[in-house]
Amino acid sequence: IYIDPPFDTGADFSSRTRVPAGVKKGAGPAVVEQRAYRDRWGLDAYLQWFSETVTLLRELLAERGSLYVHLDWRAAHHARVILDEVFGAECFRAEIVWRYRRWPVPTPNVQRMHDTLLYYARSPRVAPIFHTLYEPLAASTQQTFGTRRQVADFSSGRRKPSQLDQDSPGAPLSDVWDIGVIAPSGHERVGYPTQKPEALIERVLRLSSSEGDLVLDCFGGSGTTAVVAEKLGRRWIVADIGRLAVHTARRRLLALPELRPLVVQDLGPHERTAWLGASFASARTARAREEAGRGWLLERFGARPLGGQGGGHLHGRKGERWVHVGSRGEVTMADVK
Repeated sequence: IYIDPPFDTGADFSSRTRVPAGVKKGAGPAVVEQRAYRDRWGLDAYLQWFSETVTLLRELLAERGSLYVHLDWRAAHHARVILDEVFGAECFRAEIVWRYRRWPVPTPNVQRMHDTLLYYARSPRVAPIFHTLYEPLAASTQQTFGTRRQVADFSSGRRKPSQLDQDSPGAPLSDVWDIGVIAPSGHERVGYPTQKPEALIERVLRLSSSEGDLVLDCFGGSGTTAVVAEKLGRRWIVADIGRLAVHTARRRLLALPELRPLVVQDLGPHERTAWLGASFASARTARAREEAGRGWLLERFGARPLGGQGGGHLHGRKGERWVHVGSRGEVTMADVK
């Protein structure tokens, strides 16, 4: 599992979409911003949500599976404490630094130019799938020792390298990855906020999965995980709550020259209603199923149900706040009024 969840940045992320000329009288081709997703949390709410999310993801992992959580400086230190609690500190494998370069900005601080990937195994008793990868040898190493494999001979008390008749695969991959961000005019760029380079995801998948394995990314974003998994012959499931994300990922996948059959499923209002109803089959009537589903949602939200005391519009109470549960879709202004 690889996830690139919200970082608790306090920002609204947007994507730009070009609108053809003629759509509006007198308007030429224009660029319109579409809201991609909101990343606005309070710290307590964010950490509670994160804990519940990774607890569920742990149950979905195969026994030899691994979890990579991609975060930045805002949340990585909090997340590691939670991951140690959920997975167990003994399942911690590595803290990987993705180091990238970008134009520096004026700031009374050091330049922030890295993200963090927290890497955990599913089980402390079973070794996770892991394939050793190599980086090219440094130019200074090649100049001193060449490109052949070396065997150190210490029989004389001093290091005396001897060369084998085999090419060196390189240096084993470290926990600091120098991978460039996608250039503004790069061929990968699709205009989606938070898009990550394919090389980064490819390295993760090559390290911890084999051809034919199943990869999950439940914060699919621009679809990079799906695209890379497809290219590497992995099976994959990618999900996202945003329509723009699903549209972007689907468009990228359809552009691949050899795309295997795929299914795009929408868990919209009708599907959610049916899914919740299936969870409360013991309720005999539609009204009873709706009430059971509402009670389940209130419990998950940590609110106390009011029963019939809310006048039909107020369904629960959490602390000093009243809670209304919409029947399907988002709560509208009509519901508020």
